[in-house]
Amino acid sequence: MDEHHIKTGLTLAGKFYRGRDEWIWHLTADPEISPMAKAVGCYLAVRINKNTRYAFPQQTTIAMEMNKSRATIMRAVCELVDAGWLEKVQGRRGKNNAVNQYSLNPVWLSK
Repeated sequence: MDEHHIKTGLTLAGKFYRGRDEWIWHLTADPEISPMAKAVGCYLAVRINKNTRYAFPQQTTIAMEMNKSRATIMRAVCELVDAGWLEKVQGRRGKNNAVNQYSLNPVWLSK
């Protein structure tokens, strides 16, 4: 067991998951965010890679798995980005679609 683990009681992975869960809790409590944007935010949060701190599902995949239209997913992502909850980095265009990278922003810390 390393010294960091002894001081905090959490491993680096544990700290990551605690931070992600706190992000989800604060997002779902935000009265200014629509229910659809909250659902998309939660979808992305549980798909964040703990090493890279990014999720990168295609919007068509999100739409299919959530049984919503791609336009609905695009609006929800834009809402989260505009409100500061998500950071979106435009990815390279592949054969059919661009793959975006999403990361979580702890906006409640600045409020």
